[in-house]
Amino acid sequence: MSVGFDLQASTPAASPAPEFIALDDAQTMALQITTYFEGGKSMNYQAVADDSDHQATSFGLIQWNFGQDTLGPLLKQMLDKDGAVFASCFGPDADYDTLKKALVAGNQADEAKWARDRIKNKRIAWKEAFTKLGAVDAFNKIQLKQAKQDYHPMALAVIQDLREISPSLFKNIEFRSYAAIFDLCVQQGSLHEPKNGHKAFDKIKKRVKDEKPATQLEVMKIAVTERGRTAGAASRTDCISRRMGILSGASYKSTEGDSTSERKNPQLSLIGQFGVKCVSGI
Repeated sequence: MSVGFDLQASTPAASPAPEFIALDDAQTMALQITTYFEGGKSMNYQAVADDSDHQATSFGLIQWNFGQDTLGPLLKQMLDKDGAVFASCFGPDADYDTLKKALVAGNQADEAKWARDRIKNKRIAWKEAFTKLGAVDAFNKIQLKQAKQDYHPMALAVIQDLREISPSLFKNIEFRSYAAIFDLCVQQGSLHEPKNGHKAFDKIKKRVKDEKPATQLEVMKIAVTERGRTAGAASRTDCISRRMGILSGASYKSTEGDSTSERKNPQLSLIGQFGVKCVSGI
């Protein structure tokens, strides 16, 4: 009597092939999420802040500023794109000629001096100029392109670090991971903190080795938590709440010591739609 053997039942089912989304779409959605965290409004091209953080002026989707010499080059792109429209955004009290001269010369100090002078003496004209710049579609396309160019290379560096730690789990990058990494790069720069070098990275590696997480999501939770814990005391829970919220697709309450933060963001609904899909080309 022969013994039957069910080959199908004894062979583990193959994992379904991952679904992919285009890199450009992933970048746009990541910006939709991060810009809400940054400015309280998603994709706020008109966001402008004064010199309260000692950056002279911060403007746009991801708050380019004169202090770190990121706003001047952005404005110069707008000037070069359409000088007449750019000039029309500045009213008679905005001292446009002084700003234009500084932008053309690439003089960061003079750009910042112009901004501080206008904020002090003609604040309404200063704010109206940036509000108008943020309403020009051609200039907003420059903002969107620049935001992607600024942060995607930084995100790739973080992905490379994570592939070093767990190559098999990071063969493909889920959108929720990419969005959390993008947000991390905007707020913290990388997995390597400037002052303490590799403190967070070393802790991430140790925890992954000890805990043996089975999924990309579990590794990401370790990574954003340990990197968040190396932030300044005032922003530690904010960093963790933002990234854990992105990974989970819902607001997340983070508590570190005596500090608690829970960042809400309606754009997290994108994680429910696209979170487990993978990003093409990375």
